Amino acid sequence: MLKGTMMFRSGLFVVAGLTGLVFGGVVDADDVIHASGQTRNGTGLPSLTFDISGLGSFAEMGSMLNEVVGNDFEAKGSSVHILSFGWDLTIRTEGASWLSEVTFNVGGDGEEGFVLAPLLGNDFPGSASASSGGVLDLVSLDLDFFLGPNNIFEVEIFESFVDDPVNADAFFLEGSTLTIEYRGIVPSPGVGGVLFGGLVMGWRRRR
Repeated sequence: MLKGTMMFRSGLFVVAGLTGLVFGGVVDADDVIHASGQTRNGTGLPSLTFDISGLGSFAEMGSMLNEVVGNDFEAKGSSVHILSFGWDLTIRTEGASWLSEVTFNVGGDGEEGFVLAPLLGNDFPGSASASSGGVLDLVSLDLDFFLGPNNIFEVEIFESFVDDPVNADAFFLEGSTLTIEYRGIVPSPGVGGVLFGGLVMGWRRRR
């Protein structure tokens, strides 16, 4: 198959505007950064940073070859609200794979979340860096979401078009990180909720 537009290559679609974003749409990182108006730093919210240096981008969304980073929150009977997301990445492609094809499925054990292409539009191989310039306020972008009943947060790394069915199409170089800010709400009569921390951060292959 010849490389073409994002829709032709993967069946995914690029969301022209952020209003009414549906799960499964691809968010252009530049559009999100410009629409946010500002980044959030030092808000006092709990945060987690995932170092993805050395990990690869292998296959289409949902493939067992894909690598997944995430966190299992110890929050039974509670809800975890993902409020901010940020990235600092250096990506190197392999062979003829394009930088634009590296994609993140940001979500968890629920059906909410978003799909982000950090270098969308870079339709060529090579190396490049991408940064959100801090963590973006997902609430203002209408991209915030709650995790599912098991409060598992995950980011699946995948390719929108697979050039090599066996080996990675791209790798994340040293210093590549993803960051989230979140709030954990424990329902209680007459109380607005309390914050809690996360546990068991790590990465794995998709099962």
